[in-house]
Amino acid sequence: MEHRSLRFGCVCASNQNRSMEAHDLFLKNGFNVKSYGTGSSVKLPGQSIHQPNVYGFNTPYQTMLEDLEAQDKDLYVQNGVLRMLKRNSNIKRAPERFQETSEKFDVIITFEDRVFEAVLDHFNSKRSITFEMAHVVNLEVNDTHAHAAIGAKYAVSTSICSSPVRETRS
Repeated sequence: MEHRSLRFGCVCASNQNRSMEAHDLFLKNGFNVKSYGTGSSVKLPGQSIHQPNVYGFNTPYQTMLEDLEAQDKDLYVQNGVLRMLKRNSNIKRAPERFQETSEKFDVIITFEDRVFEAVLDHFNSKRSITFEMAHVVNLEVNDTHAHAAIGAKYAVSTSICSSPVRETRS
């Protein structure tokens, strides 16, 4: 099966940084991909580490962007959050929660051990009707913009390299 026909899922905690960086790169390389978060809410850096900005899943990225621009545009430009939200809004409307999707995947890539565990817990808690197999792979990636970019490149290059090669005869 060629990588373009495989169904990929990219999952992090909030469907903001790591999963969306990978989603973007997978799309640019012609993959069939969707992305999700597993947390109970979407958390973005706030004006202090003890006061994150918290949104519900399905809150549009554009709404978050406008909210943070109104709060402190300079801060969120400096820390890269506004750029990230603009990228995200160009890919899809809003963050989605993995536990709420009925999509089927051939390969699911998580970017943190606790997210990997949440995906496995979700599969173990629901009854399968189709009994389709999915490969779930975890890449431990720090939740920073720089590490997300490295993790996305690794996820895509590994996926391309592990796809079966079609033989051509001349």
